Amino acid sequence: MKMLSPVSAKITKNKSTTRQRVRKSLLLFFILTFPFAMNYYSFILPVTALAKGVICGAMIVWLLFFLSSIILGRSGCSYFCPLGGLQELVDESVQFRLKKVPYLHWIKYGLFVAWMIFCFRASLYDGLPKQFDFLYMTESVVSWDSIHGNFIYGGVFGLVILAALTLGKRGFCRYFCWYGPLNIIGSAIGRESGLPTLQLARKEGGECIDCYHCEENCPMSLPVRIMASGEKVFHHECILCGRCVDNCPG
Repeated sequence: MKMLSPVSAKITKNKSTTRQRVRKSLLLFFILTFPFAMNYYSFILPVTALAKGVICGAMIVWLLFFLSSIILGRSGCSYFCPLGGLQELVDESVQFRLKKVPYLHWIKYGLFVAWMIFCFRASLYDGLPKQFDFLYMTESVVSWDSIHGNFIYGGVFGLVILAALTLGKRGFCRYFCWYGPLNIIGSAIGRESGLPTLQLARKEGGECIDCYHCEENCPMSLPVRIMASGEKVFHHECILCGRCVDNCPG
C-alpha cells in the first residue's frame, strides 16, 4: 500500500521512516505540554463560554480540528492528539488488540451529540456570541495554574489509560472519545465533495503476501487487509498514521 497526499506524492521508504519519527515526536510533544494546554482541549469550557456570549480558545481549536479533517481526514488523531499519543505509549507496553464490544462505540456518538446540544443551547442562553476571548478562563495562558488542575489532568489521563489497559489499542478513541465524530464527519465531507484529501491507496502492481504486518501494527486494530482488497482503502476509524504502509514489505 501507499499513502497519498493531497497532491498524490509517492512516499519512499526513507520518507516513511521519517514520517513515523516525526509523528511520534509530535505526539510526545503534545503529551508533555498537555498539562499546560489542557483548557484548549476542554469540552466544558466552550459550553461555559457560549453561555456567557463568548467564543473561547477551546472552541477555536476544535473548529480548526474539524475544518482540517475535511482535507487531512483523521490524521489529527495520529499526529496532534495527546490522548491518542498516551494510548500508543500504553500499547507499546501492553500490546494487545482492541476488544470488540458490541454497541459500545455508540457511547462516543452519544457524548458527541450531547456536547453539540449543550453548545447550541448555551449559545442561545444569552443571545448569539458577541465576544471573542481566546484566553477566556485561561488568563494565565497555561492551564495548570491551580491545585484542582492536577486532579483534572490526572483524571483525564487516568481515564484514557484505564480504557487502553482494559479494552486494548486506542480503546478510548474507539469507544469514548466524543471528539472523534468531529473528524469522522469532516473527513466524510471531504470525500463526498470530491476535494483532494489525504488517503491511503493500494500500491500499483503490489501483491499481498498475507504477512499481517499491516494489521499487527495498526493502532486502531482495523482489518487493513480487507480494506486494501477493495477499490478504495478506507475505514471511518482510520487515523491515517501510515504504520500499515511503513510496515508493509510489499
